[in-house]
Amino acid sequence: MKLRKILSVLIMTMVCTVMFSACGEQTIDISQYINVTFDGLDGSGTANISRNNLDSAIEKILLGDDEEEWDFAKLNSIDIVEDSIKLTLDNDSELSNGDVVTLKISADEKKVKENGIKLTGMNDITFAVSGLKEITEIDPFDPQYFNVESGEGVYIEFTGISPNADIQIRNTLPDSNPLSKVSYVVDKSYSYNIKKGQTITITAYPDESFEEDGIILTEESAEVTCEKVDEYIKSVSDIDDETMQKIVKQCNDLYTSKFETYSNEYDLAFKDSEGNNIYRGYMDSITDMKYEKEYFCVHKDGLKDDYSWFLDENMEHNGLFITAKVNLNKVKLSYFEKTTKDYKDTIISFRIYDIVKNKDGEVQFTSDMVKYGNYIYVDENSFKTAEINPYLDSFEITDEKAADFKQ
Repeated sequence: MKLRKILSVLIMTMVCTVMFSACGEQTIDISQYINVTFDGLDGSGTANISRNNLDSAIEKILLGDDEEEWDFAKLNSIDIVEDSIKLTLDNDSELSNGDVVTLKISADEKKVKENGIKLTGMNDITFAVSGLKEITEIDPFDPQYFNVESGEGVYIEFTGISPNADIQIRNTLPDSNPLSKVSYVVDKSYSYNIKKGQTITITAYPDESFEEDGIILTEESAEVTCEKVDEYIKSVSDIDDETMQKIVKQCNDLYTSKFETYSNEYDLAFKDSEGNNIYRGYMDSITDMKYEKEYFCVHKDGLKDDYSWFLDENMEHNGLFITAKVNLNKVKLSYFEKTTKDYKDTIISFRIYDIVKNKDGEVQFTSDMVKYGNYIYVDENSFKTAEINPYLDSFEITDEKAADFKQ
């Protein structure tokens, strides 16, 4: 009889315990607390799982209404339950409107139940992709707007002189055109290092607002060729007849002012065959000028600029030298010397450095570009040895008879 009472008490205790546990469990339908949201552009959208409501529901059950009763045991239970529930998507990137993604739900139900929660709504859930922004594609190098010559658009201009030109990009499009916000960038290595005919790469960078506005650029870069740019001429044939006539006229004027007449007796010097410098003041006259030869020098391609410090002026890119024969009459070696001597067919010279042809093909010439040589030489070979040969290492040099000029 006593044993029967003990067993009865144990059974009642176990029933009460089970009933208590059952009564303590609260059910959460996971499907009611989770969602999937979509962001980005149509065709490249992303999916994101939203579980904030689920976590809030778990905390509400385990904490109750009295937040002051929080303790580490309850916080630990929350972590265990939340970490036990796993939510994953079968696809979360490169999405387009109308695509379907599946949310897979899994959980360690034993751990969840031990902490007083029962889960339902564990089946996979599908979501249709929607709300992604439609994409607007624009070509940053559309010839209607890029590298234009008039009107509103992106202007590509070459400044300076080839082969040391630079590139300038001007975007004059109105704010209403998305291309007005595109940044067109050229590599710094091109800076003042561009020559005519060279191909330049220009990169287009989208504005930060494009992603939000659903705008994408269809091209990243494009090439342009340096065509319309000022350049140093490469040959004497680049000088048109009209400009050559102007050059010859200036040479004639300089001859009259500096050789036939003179204001400074030490302005010019004649280097005779003995190596003496005989100044203009020791000559009675210089006469019978006749053009002899012309030399054209052009800097060798690929070499750095040669500043020619050993000469009185610097020729960097090209130069035209024109020589003429003259007669030196009644020349004496010194101021007090009474004996004089005539020198026939000595050589005087004129020079023009760094002749430029503008982007429209016109040679840029002003009279002050022509300079006269400070020395008169015994003959053409002496002139060439002193004035032309020092340039041989850095310049390509051609020569021809000056009789080819139209004087």
